[in-house]
Amino acid sequence: MVAPLPIKHWIRLKTIGEGSYGSVSLARNLEDGRLFAVKSATSKNEESLECLEREINILKKLDSRFVIRYLGQGRDGEGKVNLFMEYMEGGNLSSLSMRSNGLPEMAIKIYTASILRGLEYLHENGIIHCDVKGNNVLFGLLGEVKLADFGAAKMVSREFPAIHAGTLRWMAPEIFKKREQGTASDIWSLGCTVVEMATGILPELSENFTGISDSGVDFLEKCFRLEPSQRWTASQLLHHPFLASASSNQILFSPRTVLSESSEFYFPDDFWLRVLRKNKQLTP
Repeated sequence: MVAPLPIKHWIRLKTIGEGSYGSVSLARNLEDGRLFAVKSATSKNEESLECLEREINILKKLDSRFVIRYLGQGRDGEGKVNLFMEYMEGGNLSSLSMRSNGLPEMAIKIYTASILRGLEYLHENGIIHCDVKGNNVLFGLLGEVKLADFGAAKMVSREFPAIHAGTLRWMAPEIFKKREQGTASDIWSLGCTVVEMATGILPELSENFTGISDSGVDFLEKCFRLEPSQRWTASQLLHHPFLASASSNQILFSPRTVLSESSEFYFPDDFWLRVLRKNKQLTP
């Protein structure tokens, strides 16, 4: 990995979002004029500062085209600790899904495959993201897909085993039971993110949906197995038949392209019933 050039002289522009433990602003490098994103936490908030420093320590070790790129760090005159990252102009997956009222099936496949490649890279390097959801999946203008917001991330079986992080609607069941949050928890959250992409709304286990391919149902069943050890890994899911056409399709779905398409991906009325039966929680 080529080390990024240090960012010494820069200005903060508008706020563009809120991360797990800090605000995210657009910024400009005064030396070359380039835009980048800066995530900040004040030293007065110990929890936010600790999480941001952990995020910095994780991101600076990563080098994947499916993970947001670390550009540096620093402190400013306001007493804030700042994390510099690449700026993704295309927005986030959650906003795109909502604006589209659900995404076309091919877009879902391509985005899911990219998220899985990011998760595969993280998991192979012993990192659990802990907060996979549409808001934390960012786009470049040409449709590049990257995982972002590592404020809740941790190392496998090494850091903070008692801490359970994430966002309620995307949390795996073992988190509610106070069991260890592992790589399989990211897979459950991925399944919820697929539901989010397909419907354009927050994932709900009680929602009634209409229409989905058998391959799509089977893919989600692999994500939603109640026992974490029974869920498929990111590497296994990348070879699932549901994503076969995504790997052979060379078209990049930029946000602008997706907004011009209509959604064709839906869930059957009995989808969650089928998932629960697969997990032997209900009898036919």
